[in-house]
Amino acid sequence: NNIQIYSYGTYFKTINLDNFEQYCQTGVVLGAKVLRLWCGEKGSSLFNKEEYDNLINVIKKCADIAKKYNLVIAFENHGKTLCDNVFSILKMIEDVKKDNVRMYFQPDYWNSYFNDADRINANLNTINGLKDYLCCAHVYSWNGIDRLLLKERHYEWTEYLKNLSNEDIVCYLEFFKDDDVDNFIEDAKEFNSLIKQANNYKEELLSRYSISELSLLISDNYNMVMLKSNGEDKEEAEIKAADLRYNVIGQIIGKCVKKKSARKQETKSDKIDK
Repeated sequence: NNIQIYSYGTYFKTINLDNFEQYCQTGVVLGAKVLRLWCGEKGSSLFNKEEYDNLINVIKKCADIAKKYNLVIAFENHGKTLCDNVFSILKMIEDVKKDNVRMYFQPDYWNSYFNDADRINANLNTINGLKDYLCCAHVYSWNGIDRLLLKERHYEWTEYLKNLSNEDIVCYLEFFKDDDVDNFIEDAKEFNSLIKQANNYKEELLSRYSISELSLLISDNYNMVMLKSNGEDKEEAEIKAADLRYNVIGQIIGKCVKKKSARKQETKSDKIDK
């Protein structure tokens, strides 16, 4: 049936090394390339130094064991774990210093936002902030903890997938409304449509611009803004990073429209001359 298992979704919480090698062995049997792990059992703000250092030490050992089996270990950005925000995730990755440690992206449902735009911008900033470390993404449509049909989040997933178009990132449908198989099928159809739309967007840009021009789209605006704010104003940094990102996209899309209009005008002039 052409079904492949890319990631083994374990619930191993990296508190200690108990049975971790068995998870690796199971992953190999399944043909997986990635083991999904959980980064502790509480939010990043609740770790003291001793607990944090112990967690980092366990992650390092897990990464070394996994490497013997040619496996990557990946954490979800998830509430009630160390990986509940971009800053703690990047610090963890820097402190671990292992090339087989990666991240999952999933939309934030554990924080409250003033409106949809703030929530979408926060998720886009997470994607852009972690872009060098993402291997997988969970695709779902939630309002808080209430499950929706994927099409009810069509706009925001259009934006997310534009930024998750790296061929090395594997996206999974996760959860569906009312656990109803018919809703899962509908979500799958919507997901296929979103993927085609994202690929068309990417091909459109690649057909018109050089890699150096397009690199602006994935430039590290988030870290640049954080550097300017000395990492002290997360909210302001997220707003500025989003503004920078949308300005860049707007400039490129504007160029696309102008070029298309110019070509149409040239074609029209040719017809008149003839």
